[in-house]
Amino acid sequence: MNKYNRLKNFRHDTYEMLVKSKDATFELMDSIMTRENARSLAQFSLSPFFQRQWCSTYEAIEDSRPNGNKLMKRYTQEIDTLEYTLLGIDHTQWECKDSPTMKDRGYQYSHSSLNSSVVGQGYSTIAWLPPLKEKKTGSLHRPLWLIWVGEEFLSLEYIWSQYKRRFGLEHWYRFAKQRLHWTLPNFRTPDRCQRWSNLIVNITWQLWLSKDLVQEHHLPWQKPQQNLTPGRVALSMTSLLIEIGSPTLSPKSRGKSHGWPQGGKRNKAKVYPTIKKQQSKSKKRGKT
Repeated sequence: MNKYNRLKNFRHDTYEMLVKSKDATFELMDSIMTRENARSLAQFSLSPFFQRQWCSTYEAIEDSRPNGNKLMKRYTQEIDTLEYTLLGIDHTQWECKDSPTMKDRGYQYSHSSLNSSVVGQGYSTIAWLPPLKEKKTGSLHRPLWLIWVGEEFLSLEYIWSQYKRRFGLEHWYRFAKQRLHWTLPNFRTPDRCQRWSNLIVNITWQLWLSKDLVQEHHLPWQKPQQNLTPGRVALSMTSLLIEIGSPTLSPKSRGKSHGWPQGGKRNKAKVYPTIKKQQSKSKKRGKT
């Protein structure tokens, strides 16, 4: 069996689940994986993995329709069979303070902001947390109270070791925003944000499946790693993608667009108010 088959099958299956504009969308994902720095969505078109015009990056997000349910079922097929499957649940924000035309913007908690909140979209994530290799440290930890609910009680050592894996979700949020450019674009609608977010999840799975396949590429001032981090895997993806190829079809010329019809009326985008959560009546009564 070819060592690349698992990754190639995954890429082919998820490529088919993008439905519309799947060629441009899939090439956009390869560009995101291999481009460390970007200031706009259009800059991903400069990647050698993106064979189309720069405007196709926007058309990919506008036209693609990733089938979330089918993609989720395909992702679960890659979860290792273990005694227990550990899932982590967390919440993060996508700041959109300069997007008044986006519907359902609200105040989201952010520990790094001055007022502990930002204006934007909130995202809750349920993620599979793979096992981690333990690192021995001599640091002291504060006491931590944990609650276990289940028919069978597990040992405290096991519960604690599994709880520590939840921090992987927080690290993924940081990696997705900083390296995979999750919150880089300024979209107008929540639907486009969700399509873009679906692509980031797919890229994460591809990096996970590639961690034992890539030949490590590190910068001169970086030390080699035996267990590659997601960032180091992304840094090493270029040669692997060239090796396994892409399921996309070559672009075809469609001619020049006629553009906006002369004299056509342009309507301004609707502006939506920022949603503020109302305080419950029970809390108000408690203060009186």
